[in-house]
Amino acid sequence: MATFLILWVVFAIAVGFLAKQRGRGMVTWAIISVIVSPLLGFAILMMKQDLALLEAIDTVTHDMELTHVKCVHCHEYVLPEASVCPYCRGAITPQPEFVKQRLAEKLAETEEIQAGKQGNMVIGIGIVAGISVIAWLSTFLK
Repeated sequence: MATFLILWVVFAIAVGFLAKQRGRGMVTWAIISVIVSPLLGFAILMMKQDLALLEAIDTVTHDMELTHVKCVHCHEYVLPEASVCPYCRGAITPQPEFVKQRLAEKLAETEEIQAGKQGNMVIGIGIVAGISVIAWLSTFLK
């Protein structure tokens, strides 16, 4: 019985750590998992939206380095479609395709990070399932 309770708490804490990676409260999700069950807590957490990924995408779309170009005269950030700098009134060459290319590269990098997280999640599920089977089998070996 003690082994079962220890595993219950360990898995609940693991759900808390996963929740932290997904941009949610670690303690809150660990408590939820202790109360309802780690498996149910994990399932509910996976159904929720990944807030960390949303924040990363939001950062990408609002980053000045990605959405603006520097004026060659005053080095201020201006819109890529501008042909005249609003700060120094210097003539600049519009570069809308360059900015689109940088945004696409950053989004691809963010998607790669998310794919890595999903791979880690699959490994984590495998570990949890393996430990659960071992704990279940240990009840028969007493």
